[in-house]
Amino acid sequence: MARPDRGRFPTPGGGGPPGYNPSHAAFQQRGPRPTGMPYQQQGASSYQLAVPSPRMAAPTTLVLNDAMLSTFRVCRTFQENSGDVNHADFSTQGEFLLTSASDDSIVIYDCLKGSSNRVINCKKYGVENIIYTHSSNAALHSSSRTDDSIRYLNLQENKYLATFQGHTKKIRHICLSPVDDQFISASADKTIRLWDHRVGCTGTLPNLDAAPSMAFDPEGLVFAVSCCVEREQRIMLYDLRNFTDGPFAVFRYGEQQDGDWCGMKISPNGRYLLVTTNGPTVYVMDSFTGECLFTFRGHANKGKELEASFTPDSNYALIGSTNGQVHIWNLKNGAPLLPLPPGRAKDPAHLVKFSPTNALMMTAGKQTSFWLPSLDLLAHSR
Repeated sequence: MARPDRGRFPTPGGGGPPGYNPSHAAFQQRGPRPTGMPYQQQGASSYQLAVPSPRMAAPTTLVLNDAMLSTFRVCRTFQENSGDVNHADFSTQGEFLLTSASDDSIVIYDCLKGSSNRVINCKKYGVENIIYTHSSNAALHSSSRTDDSIRYLNLQENKYLATFQGHTKKIRHICLSPVDDQFISASADKTIRLWDHRVGCTGTLPNLDAAPSMAFDPEGLVFAVSCCVEREQRIMLYDLRNFTDGPFAVFRYGEQQDGDWCGMKISPNGRYLLVTTNGPTVYVMDSFTGECLFTFRGHANKGKELEASFTPDSNYALIGSTNGQVHIWNLKNGAPLLPLPPGRAKDPAHLVKFSPTNALMMTAGKQTSFWLPSLDLLAHSR
């Protein structure tokens, strides 16, 4: 990705948001951060199997390639919530999965045991977007009932540690910096805010032309913003250290006819921008030049804002569908793999995420499903 020279982002000091407790373990505890692609082996990425299953025992590592990804099947489905699942996030080390649902519930899953670990109800404030912090004991979530604040929740004690106020309409996205405890949020009030958990809001991008989407680059130095400006779509790259000075790169695209842009991800290697729409189209752009590399179609979508993702090695893009299938494209050549069939319940796959450390994929609609590669199918394909 085009980016400014590397340097340290000065850490603001002093003060604190309402309810801030700097000595609390949730602010202090952090697991080791991933460095590069996990489990490198002879130039190919390998990932440990995450969920034990009688049909998928034997090898402890598998090579992530077309053949292996084509064998992913639903191995376990959970119905822990009564509403649609809104958002999901894996912990940094991939041992836990966190989901939020429209019934104002948060569910924590143990990815190593393949089980539901705990349900937390947020009836007072509501819950919409949710992400882990760098600790698996704490999360950030937007509120959907009383106001449009972001709340810092200790998951072990079910206790709020801080409230971050400033947005005046629904918060569409929250992204945590991959290198420190800063985070950014994008709202339907057409603003983006940068936050530091020690002092609250440290900067604002106001007066955007439309409700934006955004994402952090893997080095935590740059964030990308996409929104519609004067009947054209734009992606703007900002230096985190002086983003109020404006973007250092702007990529322009013509008016899109296949649906509104509604989400964006940056690949783990920083090379690709993945743009999703509320229609049957997914775009992959080169993050250095802005060139549209691929336009993917074929997944069923009836006006939903589907959430797509990358595999940890950045070689594949994945998106679900309203009919429950999961579609995968190889980013080395743009070739599609055969769609993965839905589980028995044929639950819509409104969001898809791949574990950062294990050969585990999750999808969610009204239910939450874990997917694993089938060793029987993999052996048969050989």
